[in-house]
Amino acid sequence: VVVGLLDNESPDSNRLTLVTPKSENDVRLQATLGNQNPTGLPVGAVSSTHLIDEVSKLIDSVKLIHKGKLICDDDKDLLLQDVHSINLRNDEKLDLSKVTILSDKVASLSRTIIYKGELNVSPERINNVDLQEYFIAVCK
Repeated sequence: VVVGLLDNESPDSNRLTLVTPKSENDVRLQATLGNQNPTGLPVGAVSSTHLIDEVSKLIDSVKLIHKGKLICDDDKDLLLQDVHSINLRNDEKLDLSKVTILSDKVASLSRTIIYKGELNVSPERINNVDLQEYFIAVCK
């Protein structure tokens, strides 16, 4: 489940875009709110989708429910700043005690670890993780 908030002070505060898997090619659905929000509070939009790459361009915050439990409630940009991946040789030893391992995929000669936190390695070895990779890692 992905939640995005709209700012009532924006010129388009009466219009919101919900992302929905309506079809493979068209994932946007626009709705007009009119005067349905007299409180002046932010308006929430909820979308349930598997098109994470598309929806990640539209949202500010992420709430992820997996097996009935809220496992993520973060600002999207702050979350993705703290989640990375690294590729290692299978025989390579690395101190992972200071990070939270979200996923560890082992292949014949290498492994890819998606983790949250900071590793003491050369920055060139660290890869950014997109929202879809994060969702897959934490929902296994």
